[in-house]
Amino acid sequence: MMQTKTASRACPRRWGSPPRDPPRWLATSPMWSSSSVSSPRPPRLTGSVRPSKRLEPRVLRPWAMVRGRRQVAPRVRCRVMAPCQPVGRRVRRQVARAVQIVLFRVARMGRRPRVRLQKVGHPSPSHQLTVADPGVASESPRPPIAPEVWEFSELLAHTFGLPSELALALLDLHGPEDTRVIAQRGELVAGLMLERVGQVWGQRVVPTALISGVAVRLHARRQGLAGHLLRSSLADMREAGMATAVLYASNDAMYRSMGFEHAGLSLTVSAPPAAFARPGQVERLPVVRLKDPLPARRLYHRSMVHQDGALDRGEAGWATIAGEHLESVSEWIALPGPDNELRGYLCYRLTGVGPDRRATITDFVATDADAVATLQAVVSRMGPLVSEVRLNTSPDDLLWWGLTHPLGPPLRAQPWLLRVLDPARAISSWGFSSSISGQLSVRWRDPLFPEDDGDHELVVDRGRGRWQPGGAGTLPLSPRPLAALLTGRANARTLRLSGTGRWSEEQDALLDGIFARRDAWMRDRF
Repeated sequence: MMQTKTASRACPRRWGSPPRDPPRWLATSPMWSSSSVSSPRPPRLTGSVRPSKRLEPRVLRPWAMVRGRRQVAPRVRCRVMAPCQPVGRRVRRQVARAVQIVLFRVARMGRRPRVRLQKVGHPSPSHQLTVADPGVASESPRPPIAPEVWEFSELLAHTFGLPSELALALLDLHGPEDTRVIAQRGELVAGLMLERVGQVWGQRVVPTALISGVAVRLHARRQGLAGHLLRSSLADMREAGMATAVLYASNDAMYRSMGFEHAGLSLTVSAPPAAFARPGQVERLPVVRLKDPLPARRLYHRSMVHQDGALDRGEAGWATIAGEHLESVSEWIALPGPDNELRGYLCYRLTGVGPDRRATITDFVATDADAVATLQAVVSRMGPLVSEVRLNTSPDDLLWWGLTHPLGPPLRAQPWLLRVLDPARAISSWGFSSSISGQLSVRWRDPLFPEDDGDHELVVDRGRGRWQPGGAGTLPLSPRPLAALLTGRANARTLRLSGTGRWSEEQDALLDGIFARRDAWMRDRF
């Protein structure tokens, strides 16, 4: 009997008593490695959380509170930040005790924060443990102040792998009035950039907002900051008169949940300079180096209406084309025409060193066959300078048709998404086919802007559309299917079968009769 009693004292865990070590979700974290050694002294707790003897140990078991068993019914979570350092059992108990206190106090306040274990910084000789309050309220999205511009540039550089100088130059191009940030306790944790431009649809220009640089700090993710920031920015752009918003998405699920839908593609072609050559190709027109890009801008504005999805660029877009924010500035090659106008131009930039030297064509416009042949010959003569030519293009681009690669050039397709901000403004400014006339009774629902919800009539007559209140509301419609129908990305049957559209099979023909299929491509990257 004495042996049994001794064994029970030595191994109390065998007889069902509560474990003394931290719970498995804490002890098996990457923060606590199996090869850890004891620290010379326990960590010093910093913050507003302090141990209290009045707390009941049975109620404070973290394994019971986190999993929602017995003691606490709601799912209580918190965030704990600790140093990247191997520690021993005594330090683990300190961390478990801090987690218990935070969980207990958060539960008493009725909050529902999330739990996250994260490595913070480098090993510190002071062995400090920081317990962050998960209930910190975030500020409303706003333009950044002067010190926050530098913080946001560092966040962009870290998130997208950009050089710090390039990230700061991009913020300078957009300006503080078209930048939105969110701060917590004086620290910038999220931000994005905006640009107000136009986009061509059916040879008409629709007011559009470009969204780029959506970035959130790692420790502040999964808190809804990106969605909060995006909703506020979309509301600002809607009040500013923008009909739609466009972005390149890295997380389709999040943006689709906010009403964005696939609208088109942007293709990137990589080919050797010899692939642009044609048999017997010669320069048919004189070529000059363009110092002032103003004539090239005028030519682009005249030719962009022939491509659905093309952007009516602003100052930031033209600065990106010219590479004003980069170390290597772009070169302009032009073909002079009558009346001080151009017949075509080519803008390219050289990057890399040695065998990795590459020419990136940032813009290309030609108005006739001789201009196309001359500019193709200019590109094919880049062989001694570069080993590769890269350009953003579309299948019906003139340079695309000049490629002579036997198997086709390597491609990379980047989809872009569009959201309808104001249906009345979008329908009235959209370019429909002049041969289409029809009318739809729509029941509109937009969770982000419920003030537009209700029954409306969509009327199209001789290429012009109207969105007016009234009607029976027989066809349910929301921003996602409307964006896909307007851009011609998918037909009504595809949207209905995929679950994007909620109409009946008999209504497919009505929608296809008004919204024609089209191919939308966009060269610009932002």
